Amino acid sequence: MEPERLQQMAQPLLDWYDKNARVLPWRSQPTPYRVLVSEIMLQQTRVDAVKPYFARFMEALPDLESLAAAPEQTLATTTGCEICKKPLKWWCGTMAACCPGTRRN
Repeated sequence: MEPERLQQMAQPLLDWYDKNARVLPWRSQPTPYRVLVSEIMLQQTRVDAVKPYFARFMEALPDLESLAAAPEQTLATTTGCEICKKPLKWWCGTMAACCPGTRRN
């Protein structure tokens, strides 16, 4: 497809988004980590239900390193409901990625 034609097709959608996009906390600072956390939290969960959990999670664990270093108690206090199981899995994964050879206590 020609670039000009693609731009003609995309522009109305981009204009609509600029006018109608919801204000969401993960869009204010769209780092890969924040987007990943929001995408995982949003799986099979409504946006309105995720917002408070996302805010608490980002306050306590603002980056991948802090997530990897977090004790399980921190994970328990930053989440709730079904969302609670996911951060523990992230933590185990980040420990494996950031700290090879370590074990979770």
